[in-house]
This record gives sequence, C-alpha cells and structure tokens, in this order.
Amino acid sequence: GGRTWKRRPIPGTEALDFRDVDAFSDSLAYVLAIRRGEASRIYKTADGGLSWVLQHTNREPKAFFDAMAFWSPERGIVVSDAVD
Repeated sequence: GGRTWKRRPIPGTEALDFRDVDAFSDSLAYVLAIRRGEASRIYKTADGGLSWVLQHTNREPKAFFDAMAFWSPERGIVVSDAVD
C-alpha cells in the first residue's frame, strides 16, 4: 500500500523521463516514459519490477506522450501532444 518502496530500474533507460505508473497489483504495472519520438515508451512488469518488457515505442518523431490510463490490464489509452 505504499508503506515501503524499492527501486526497480529498467536496464538501459537511464536517460528516459518516467512520468506515469498504472499499477494493478503488487506485481503488475505499466510505466510511461515521455520525450519526443522513440523516447516515448511504455514498459510492463508482471513480477513486481524484477523484469520489464517494452510494450510500445512511439514511432512518430513529433509526438510526445503526456499521460496514460488503463481500464484493465489489457485496455488503456495514451495521450500525446498535438502533432501538426
């Protein structure tokens, strides 16, 4: 419930700016990294952050992810700044 926290870094993402976490349990969560282009990414953990799997990479160079929201572990939405 947030009484204790542990750092669970995602290898190779030290330069990314993580801004959003959607957690469904103590083991299942999604995190959002924001920046322009391919630095906007979504990662998923199913083991409490011990390992992470890249779920989505933004391929639009001008897009900049701002936030995400999930209705269930399988359904969600990501919002970007306007492009053109």
